[in-house]
Amino acid sequence: MKNHMDSDRAEKIIQALGGKKNILTLVHCTTRLRFNLINQSEVDVDALKQIDEIISVRYGGGQLQLVVGGYVESLYSDIFSLIETNLQKKNRVPRSIVNQLFELISGMFVPLIGVMAAAGILSGILTLTLALEWLSPNTGAFRILRATADSFFFFLPILLGYTASKQFGANPFVTMVIGGALIHPEIAIQTDTFINATLVDKGITQEDFFGMPITYVRYSYTVVPIIFSAWVNAMLEKKLTSLVPADLKNIFVPFLCLTITAPLTFLIIGPLSALIASELALFLTALFDFNPALVGALFGALWQVLVIFGLHWSIAPIIINNIATLGYDLYLPIVLASVFGQVGAGLAVCYKAKNRSIRNLAISSSVTGIFGITEPLVYSINLPRKLPFYIGCISGGIGGMMMTLYGVKAYVFSFQNVFSFSTFISGMGIDDTFYGAFLSVATATISAFILTLLLDPKKKPFRTHDNKAGLNECLDGSVPPNPSCSINEKIVSPLSGNIFPLAHLKDSTFATGLIGKGVAIVPESGLLVSPVHGVVDSVYKTEHAIGITSKSGVQLLIHIGIDTVRLDGRYFDCLVKQGQTVAPGERLIQFDIEGITQAGFEITTPILITNYDDYREIVVISDKKVEALRPLLVCI
Repeated sequence: MKNHMDSDRAEKIIQALGGKKNILTLVHCTTRLRFNLINQSEVDVDALKQIDEIISVRYGGGQLQLVVGGYVESLYSDIFSLIETNLQKKNRVPRSIVNQLFELISGMFVPLIGVMAAAGILSGILTLTLALEWLSPNTGAFRILRATADSFFFFLPILLGYTASKQFGANPFVTMVIGGALIHPEIAIQTDTFINATLVDKGITQEDFFGMPITYVRYSYTVVPIIFSAWVNAMLEKKLTSLVPADLKNIFVPFLCLTITAPLTFLIIGPLSALIASELALFLTALFDFNPALVGALFGALWQVLVIFGLHWSIAPIIINNIATLGYDLYLPIVLASVFGQVGAGLAVCYKAKNRSIRNLAISSSVTGIFGITEPLVYSINLPRKLPFYIGCISGGIGGMMMTLYGVKAYVFSFQNVFSFSTFISGMGIDDTFYGAFLSVATATISAFILTLLLDPKKKPFRTHDNKAGLNECLDGSVPPNPSCSINEKIVSPLSGNIFPLAHLKDSTFATGLIGKGVAIVPESGLLVSPVHGVVDSVYKTEHAIGITSKSGVQLLIHIGIDTVRLDGRYFDCLVKQGQTVAPGERLIQFDIEGITQAGFEITTPILITNYDDYREIVVISDKKVEALRPLLVCI
């Protein structure tokens, strides 16, 4: 039986996206929910960020992407069950060709990525066991495991036939049958016969299809032919559906699609698309031949930028095509260096962190990075601090450049992680490129770690100033300003109550500092007052939170309680309007502490500086308890 809270969080996400009517499509990858929306302006980003499971909200490739980490499967299931009926009724709105292309590629490959990565890792491990002579290729154990690892890639035309047809809106089982025909044993044997005869210049009669010559091509492991075949079949199916009588559609539409599209694929679509795929692979190889160091450096440095915008999956078909056409790929090793560049920077942040919560978050995120999933590390640790992310990208570029100079190649597709080294071993065994891969990754990791230690300033989101007396003198104005006390803004407390660091909050959105830096207060009374001279930027419709920009430019967000958006305005009474000028002590919001707590919600209130990166340091002045309008924070 489904948990009520699971359904509730799915409903909250749907409502924040503008409701079911605003959602066109939903797919997911390993860490993200990817939505295509009718109108992105209807999205309530602030409401999405209040949901505990959502790490970050991103736009990329025409999609809205919710980074949710390990919650992706459960959230996808909960949301899809609520919107499935609506999705069936949707008519697509016009979108740019680029956005449609990214959507198609994501829809085709993202559902396959998990099992594809697993098969690639297993294949790499088996290659390693052969190289180290741990297993013999003539044993039953090796044959079964090899067949398991290889079957995904060998039967890829069938699997892609399903996902491609789903994207084109056609019957997926028809295209799966066409994919099966492409790799049918009888076709494969005949293909090998013609290819071998051509290689030895042995004359052989060319076969035809009712007078039309057949060009046999090896289709196992391929990507492009079945995608084009699925596209042509989808157009044909839509036309036939409008022509064939309703009583005959279930049989005759698939029959006609098979008897028309399958021969077209063998005669025209397959050979032509195989030629295109081959030329693309040769072009990408020529780029490396022209300047391998430059290509490796740029690709390694920019890979994580593609990850941020969710565009990295669009590279997957290119990599798979390279392996199918050339027998290897040069890009995957560069991706591994890029991954470990971010890991090195994250480990440095962990080493420097004084706050236990930040340290624990950095450790767990770095571990997921080691296993190939960098989103938690990028979004929660490196990107919010900016410089570690930049250093990770630069170090990834250095490692990527080394990968190309060493000539490292990936022989099977794999999710790039610590287990991926085995995929760099060719059928000839371990050679110098294998050790070059280790050296490249080590360089990316160590350089990122050292540079982050040396260059990243120590930002402490919660601390008491080492020289509080001296700082208080600056605050009181009893001593002249000096370079060590360059205060940009004094912020008084908007509440009376006990102080807690943000890292102690249960809500990860606040605890990780994704929204801003500052402090939390457990209020003693139900009155929130202005902490600065400024203007009210935003008043949430549920009246549980307010945004203010001070005269000097400090952007404040005050959020009364944890997850109190779910109260839908009950127990809150906002006393100001958006655009209103306020002064310290002016009443902002009245709230009922007893009513909120009895409803089952925490009253702990985060006071956040959202543009904290504009300042060298955010310093908490008060200890443990504070009175309203007493000094609370300073921005330095």
